[in-house]
Amino acid sequence: MRLRNYQKSGLRFLVRESKACLYWEMRLGKTITSVKAIRVLRAYPCLIVAPYSAFPSWFEAIGGQGCLTVLEGPQGPRLALLRGKNTLFYLINSEGHRILPELADYEWASIILDESTFIKNPRSKASKFYTSKFTDVPVKFVLSGTPDPESRLDFIQQLRFLDRIGNYWSFRDRFCYLEGYKYILKPSGRKFLTKILSECAAFLKQKDVNLGGEKIYQTHFVKLPPPAMKQYKQIIKNLKISHNRMTIYKTVAFMWARRLFGGFVGKKIIHQEKMKLIKNIFHNSRPLTRGKIILAPFKQEIYFITSQLKAFGDVGQITGDTKPKDRFELVRKFQSGNLKILVCQPDTVRHGLNLSRAGEIIFYSSPLSFETRYQCEARASLNEDGVFITDIVCGGTIEEDIVVSMRKKENQSELFNRMIRRINGAIN
Repeated sequence: MRLRNYQKSGLRFLVRESKACLYWEMRLGKTITSVKAIRVLRAYPCLIVAPYSAFPSWFEAIGGQGCLTVLEGPQGPRLALLRGKNTLFYLINSEGHRILPELADYEWASIILDESTFIKNPRSKASKFYTSKFTDVPVKFVLSGTPDPESRLDFIQQLRFLDRIGNYWSFRDRFCYLEGYKYILKPSGRKFLTKILSECAAFLKQKDVNLGGEKIYQTHFVKLPPPAMKQYKQIIKNLKISHNRMTIYKTVAFMWARRLFGGFVGKKIIHQEKMKLIKNIFHNSRPLTRGKIILAPFKQEIYFITSQLKAFGDVGQITGDTKPKDRFELVRKFQSGNLKILVCQPDTVRHGLNLSRAGEIIFYSSPLSFETRYQCEARASLNEDGVFITDIVCGGTIEEDIVVSMRKKENQSELFNRMIRRINGAIN
């Protein structure tokens, strides 16, 4: 595969720095550029740590029989593959270190962390593992299109993995101050962080290389029918007593509210207000000349939506249970025009997939993470004709706050504070 001019510049940057960040937006070629850099440096064996959903992109970029070993399955077979194979590249899921901690004992010439924000939390096991166990590896790359979804502090552990910065807690104590629940960088901290990033990070947006079209946002409101609204009010009554944002996040009641917005109480469907609106959108869009993607967080919703939309043409569905090769095949059909409708859980399409044929992305319910939401939108944003981003929202509920928060690019702390204010009557 021939590289574009900006990819060639990225390749030269990675080869020169050897420990570097490629912070390019989705679909700009982080995968192929980093693989080329490893080959130029001949930094074998190379360990690639990536989300499960991004595996097809790595298969395509590496190619060639015998070049790649996928470390998957139970611990025994994974360990046998690690010790028995002699390939150039090894690919493992972002959570794979839990099953195969022996990764740290292997003599790697290079490591790539794809979608590297999975190590941004210094308390997480993944962050502790990758920042402490691979300090002797000479070539290390981190790749992400959204490297700082919550705050600039998200950079710290990624830079620590590259041996570019010291302890997270020391940095925070020296360069941050506490405002409410959130740590804010001091001017000296911003200056220090900017200097390090200027030395080892390459940033690139789609608009910088004239790729992508306009995103056109629209919101459609539905009204919960009286029985559903009664249940919602009871849930809110239970939540109102809590002022702790993490408690509200963890409660079963909050998940029940999310399911209720989609029409479900347990396994029972109690209203179809969102589905009625989607059917109306599809009726008004006939014929479906450009594909439509519907994103919903729960499997029950995926199965329900798929069953309801078969009258409009072939429908594909992707959940967390869908194998990478099957996801890749569904996306191939969608991109070729043989599949008009794709119904997915957001986390399954946020990495490594090209959905640029989509004319509209419909959020049956929005993800709670801005990073996830942004990455889902970006999968279709390479369409030069632009793409509609449609939210279907239950009016008068905390679902309004979720969408507003995502549009404002707020972090989860800000999102839950916003919802708590509504729950406790602070929002007029």
